[in-house]
Amino acid sequence: MSYQPPYGYASSPQASPYFPGGNYYSTPPPIPQKQPFQTSPLFGTEQEAAQWFRAVSSSSGGYISVPQLQSALSQGGMIFSYATTERLISMFDANLDGAIDFTEFQGLHRYILSMRGGFSQRDTSRDGLLEENEVRMALSANFYQVDDTTFQTLMRKFDRRKRGSLGFDDYIELSLFVGKAKDAFQAQSQGKADATFSFSSFLSAGASLL
Repeated sequence: MSYQPPYGYASSPQASPYFPGGNYYSTPPPIPQKQPFQTSPLFGTEQEAAQWFRAVSSSSGGYISVPQLQSALSQGGMIFSYATTERLISMFDANLDGAIDFTEFQGLHRYILSMRGGFSQRDTSRDGLLEENEVRMALSANFYQVDDTTFQTLMRKFDRRKRGSLGFDDYIELSLFVGKAKDAFQAQSQGKADATFSFSSFLSAGASLL
């Protein structure tokens, strides 16, 4: 089943269990976020990202792991949870060994830049944040139709700094969550607009989102 992130471009993740201690909703420190993209090597050019990868992976046999990627992403005031970073790794980890080589990293780098492009395009105020109306437009543009109650629940969960808007790190986390939720729903709905869940299948679907 293909994965459709709500704010960026299509990608094809592979299943991977989350680190037991990781979750989407860990609260980061209240650091203001003002277009932090240039502070991380992962938001630079392909050459800059390649230089960073080679430097970091030189002591680990040409691979980078979740903690190394998390450290690179979590710069400039952005906070990426272990669970989200692991999910990003798993999307490009062809052999599911929990690390990615340079070729896999190139795919991840392109994905991050695509997500950054989608974020920046919708950030009309250029303050590094998406307001509620901008998040709504992003969801609608990618065919995610949710009622107002559900939308407000999502905003409360992913607006981790409680400022009424989403930073790029929040945006990535919401994107991954909604994509996984869609996959879990479609696995049960068999292509229909509604799905019936037994308690067991409900638990299974819920567990896949953790």
